[in-house]
Order: sequence, then structure tokens, then C-alpha cells
Amino acid sequence: MRLTLRYLLAYMDERLEPEEMREIGRKIEESEFASNLLHRIRDVTRRARLGAPRAVDRKEALDPNTVADYLDNTLPADRVADFEKVCLDSDIQLAEVAGCHQILSLVLGEPAEVNPESRVRMYHLPETAGSQVAEPEPAPALPDIDQARRKKPVERAESSVPEYLREARRRRNRSYFLAVSVLLLAALVYFASTDRLGLFRVGGEPSEAPDQVAMNVPVEPAPPSAPAPAGSAKPSEPAPAPAPAPVPESPPPPLPRPAQPPAGPASPDALRGQPAASQPPGSSPAAAALPVVPVTPTPAEPVTPASPRPPEGAPLAPPAPGIAPPAVVAPPEPRPAPEPVPVVEPMAPEAAVGPREVGRLVSAEEIALVHERQSNTFHRIANSRLLLAQDRIVSLPTSRPVLAIDGKLQIQMIDGGEITLLPSGDGAAPDLEIASGRVVINATPQAAPVTITLRAGSAEGALWLPQPSVQVAIEVARADGPIEDPETRPAPAIARLWGVSGEFTWQPAGAASAVPGQAPAAMDLASGAIDKAVERPAWINVDLTSALDRRASDYLRRELGFDRHADLSLRELAEHRQKETRQLALRSLSWIEDFQPMVATLNNAERYAEWPDVIDLLRDSVRRGPRTAAAVHAAMVALHGASGTPMYELLWKFDTKELSRSQATQLVEYLAHETLAMRVLSFRNLNQITGLGFFYRPEQTELKRRQALQRWQDWSKRRPAEEAETKPDAAAEPF
Repeated sequence: MRLTLRYLLAYMDERLEPEEMREIGRKIEESEFASNLLHRIRDVTRRARLGAPRAVDRKEALDPNTVADYLDNTLPADRVADFEKVCLDSDIQLAEVAGCHQILSLVLGEPAEVNPESRVRMYHLPETAGSQVAEPEPAPALPDIDQARRKKPVERAESSVPEYLREARRRRNRSYFLAVSVLLLAALVYFASTDRLGLFRVGGEPSEAPDQVAMNVPVEPAPPSAPAPAGSAKPSEPAPAPAPAPVPESPPPPLPRPAQPPAGPASPDALRGQPAASQPPGSSPAAAALPVVPVTPTPAEPVTPASPRPPEGAPLAPPAPGIAPPAVVAPPEPRPAPEPVPVVEPMAPEAAVGPREVGRLVSAEEIALVHERQSNTFHRIANSRLLLAQDRIVSLPTSRPVLAIDGKLQIQMIDGGEITLLPSGDGAAPDLEIASGRVVINATPQAAPVTITLRAGSAEGALWLPQPSVQVAIEVARADGPIEDPETRPAPAIARLWGVSGEFTWQPAGAASAVPGQAPAAMDLASGAIDKAVERPAWINVDLTSALDRRASDYLRRELGFDRHADLSLRELAEHRQKETRQLALRSLSWIEDFQPMVATLNNAERYAEWPDVIDLLRDSVRRGPRTAAAVHAAMVALHGASGTPMYELLWKFDTKELSRSQATQLVEYLAHETLAMRVLSFRNLNQITGLGFFYRPEQTELKRRQALQRWQDWSKRRPAEEAETKPDAAAEPF
């Protein structure tokens, strides 16, 4: 039996005989290509955002009828090879064919469940339709045309609106009327309780001032023979008189007033117990006007109530018994100016304390983060923020921020990277330390020539840029290959320099002479060796960001604010509903050494499609340097406890193409571990090194994993005791 794509789909959907299933399964195990294709089909059919092919395509092999003919095994033999090649080259076409085959297997393999009542009803439809045919009635006499025109709209309106809809409309009208009535009643009660109805009266009396309290205000004005006592008038809003009264020649004697305590307003009980002699003759006790008691505001100075101004030329009335006359306040005399107190200025240090300002961000639309040493957090850099010496600056993936340093240099960081600004002295260009990543450096036109003390990876020296047109690109990365311990013995750092334009000079630290270079040329900064045959990389002048990453980067720029910790915002974006946004947030978190969201993703069965990318990202972070490797180790221990250390070793300890028997046995034992992340990492190592899968899926239950686990255990027992087994080179069957 020849292993083809159609047989592979039938094997996955269990549409073959038992003997054929065993034969196809044996061929898949022997063929690395078939095993990888099987995992690829399962992966593409589960992607939620993969998309679908166009219904109408100009290519003949992508026509929907061609897919149907292929699945029905009616496609001509000369077109099968072309169709299968299209499916293998395109994930969308492969997912479409596999999905159609799976749906047809489910529909054609299992009988459809039909309700018996529905079946009986459908079979009796012809009889029911025939019984409902009525005899044609004789045509009635034609009515009056005018009368029919008048009745037709009414009958149509009554028949078009059902009764239940009319009742609902009436209920809504009643509810609306009731709500409006309640609101009006509530407003009326509110204005009545707060005594604000007078505001709506025409010609109503003005209300009292907010800083005074009046008691027993008379309703009618006092007669001319009994003038109003002092203090009854309002200083802010005098009451309007109905008619002007004649001014007497001499002011009438003041009414006697009861003695009041020196502080606090008079109580109503004390006023109620006064003798009748204190009231003016001929007036009733209810009409006697009582004084207005001023209320002193708390924050401001005490307010003294103003008395009515007497006519000009009239003598002042004597004060009432028991009340002290108001004291005449003289204007304050000007105070003499205070003598100047000698101020002792603090001694200024000879040299400035703390880091000095060395530059700023030029491209504010790009994302660059700065590390705050006090709080151990990262913040996004705004174009108004000055960069200080010893600042650790991180650029995120898909970003290309430009930094202006001391008006002498322009540094463009490409994608993810980390640099540190170190000043070398007053008036000199700062030292530049490139921990990892890619940068493009050129001098400003006003400052050329410029000499930079550069530290890139393990290389250190002086870079001389004689002209502003000179531009160089530098990349710092770790060497490939196995490593023993990334925290104590990491892979060596490699720093390469490319001349983009012009001539430059590099002098390694401790070297007696400088090495000149001219673009286009590549230089190893550690040794100073120049290679002119190396082609300049495309990332220097070309933005290699994909369309999905560019869209996620635009969203990241909008969501990542300047007034919030960047690590908190990126953690929230790591749980975003869009996969590309989550992936970019996780890659950004790796550059600020926050790996707990990535480790948590490996323990989430719903995000199994992201496991390969997350594992590769963790491996790259472990190789980046000892500090990053220690952060990955700490994150795994914090989330998984004692299992964190062996889980951390799975990222670098088995980074080889060969496995001994003891290593294979250890990895197979991890396949039965209770922690999902441990099973994911161990299976990833076994699959990449051996190319085998045995249909093992880490996210499945223990019962479903039992058969595949038994195959892996049998495989580990067949390995030589002390010899390493190389990766099998099985010939893949043609498709």
C-alpha cells in the first residue's frame, strides 16, 4: 500500500480497515516526513485564525470541485500530484482538505438522528396539504367603490397589527406616563421640602442671605410711629418699601433691648420669657421684630451685621442698655520693614553629584524602555525625558528607536536590544556598552570626527568616525552550540561590525595599532579581523517586520503608556485575545527579564499551539546571558517549586543531536510527569532530537497518553547502553 495524503487523512479519521490502519501507522512511524506531516495537519486544523481559501480561485488546482473530486477519488491521476503539492505548500489548503475530509467522515460514517415525530410529519405533508385545499366560493357582488375605499385602510390596519402587539404598546404607553408622573411628583416634593417654590413665583420676596438666620420676621411692615429696630434690616438685600416715608426731624428714641450673653445666639426660650415692658406700646408680641443673629463662617473672619445708615446730620442713637457700643477701629499703622536676616548659602560641591544628562529619544513614536534602578521597574521613554549616564535602555521587538547622545552621536536600535550609556568625561562622547542586539551608529554633522569608547560583548576598544557620512552597524549575539551551564559558563559573545558607508577605524583595547576599515566590509571586534567578502545583512536598511507583527506593534504603541510601569502593561497584553499581540507582548517581556507569563503558558492546555514559539523564546533568552538565564530559572522555581530546576535544565541540557540511553530514559520518564509544562518540554526535546512522535500529546489525559507512553518506553529500552544513537535518516515516502 502506497502512503499518500488521502490515505493519511483516512488514517487520521479512522476510515480504514484494522489491517490497513496498522500498516499505515507502521509506515508513519518509519517515515520522519510522514510523522511531521501528521503533526502539521493536526496543528493547522486547530488554528483559529488561519483563514480559509477563496471560493473562486484562478488556479485550477484550488477549485472547490477539484477538492471534492480528490476526496471522492475521482480526480484524474495526472492531476493528483499537482493537487497534493499545492496542499503541502499551503497551510490554508491543507487545513481545508483535512477539515472537509473530517466533516465528511463524521456525516457519512454516523447516521443522522431524526426525531420520529418529525419523520411522520414530513411523510404526511402531502395528505395534509391536500386536505387543506378549500372549494372555490362564488364571487360576491361588487360593493360600492367609494365605500370599499373607505373601509379598506381600516381593515388593513386592524388586520396588520395583532392584538398582543397592541396590548404591549398600551402597556408601554402606560409605563411611560406613570414614569413621567412620578418624576414630576418627585420634583414637586423636592422643591416644596427645600422651600424653593418661591423661586418660580413672580415678584416673590428674596430669600435670606446664606450667612444669616432670621427669627419671627413680621409679615406686614411696621407702622410709621414704630420704626423698625436696629439690626432688622439686611445688609446685602434691603426689603423694598411700598412707599417712601417722610424723614423725621430727629430720630426716635431706640427701643429698649434685652441683655444678651457675650457669645452665642439668643435662645428662643430666653426670648419667650421676657417681660411685656420690653416691647413697644401698641404692638402685639407676635408682631415685635426680633434682631437678626449673624452666623460666623468657620474659615473666614467674623462678619459684623451692618446697621441702617441714619440720615445726614442726625445724631447717633445711644446704645441700648446692656449692649456695648461698637468700638471705633483705627486704621492699622504700617509696620516697619523687618531687618534682613543673613542667609548662609550651602557649600556647593566642586563636582556634580550623580549621573549627568547625556541625551534623549528622538523618535517618540517608537518604543524604548528605561530601567529605574530605585524601583527595579521599566518605563517607556518619552521624547521630553532626558537620558542620564548609566541608564539601561531596552528596545522592544519590531521597534527602531533613535537616540541622540550629547549632540555628537545618533544611535538607532534595531528590534530587541539593550545598551547602557556610560560617560567618559566632561565634553567627551559617552562610552557605549552594547549588551545584546543590533544598533546603527553615525556621527552628527556638527560633531564629526568622534571617537567612541565601545564595549560590545567581550570586545572593548575605541571606534573613530572621521566624517558625518560614516555609518556603521554592530550586532552582539551568543555563539551557537551546546553549553554546560548558562548561568556560570555561558556561550561566548560574538560582536561583529559592518561598515555601511565611509571609512572608520577600530582599535582594540591594549592593541598598539588601530585597524582601518572601509565599507562594505565586516569586522570581528574581538580580534579586529576584516572580511570583505561578507554580504551586508538586510536588517540595516530594510524593516523585516511581518504584517501581523506590524499590526500588533501599532496596538502595543497605543496601549503602552508613559505614566505606568511597562511590565504591568505588557503582562496584561500577554493575555490578549489576538495571538499576534500575545506573542509580541511575551517577546517584549523577555527583554525586560519577566518570564513568568511564558512559563505559565507552557502549563495552559488551551494554548498548545503557542508552545513551540514559547519554548524557542525561552531557549534564546537562556543563551542571551547569565543574568537572563538566572531570571528564567527563578521564574520556573517560583511557579513550579522543586520541579522548576529540572524544567529549567530541559531548555539547555539536551541541546544536542545525540542522546545516550540514560538521557533518553530520563526524558521518557518526564513524559509521565504530573506537571504539564514538564511533559511539554521533554516531548519537545525528544521530537526535535529523534524526529519521532508516537502520537504522544502532552495535553491529553493519562488514559489517552498511556499507549503512546508505552511506545516511548519501549524505544528507550532498545537503545544501546553506553552508546549514543544518531538521528534516524529514514527515506520519506513520496506524496
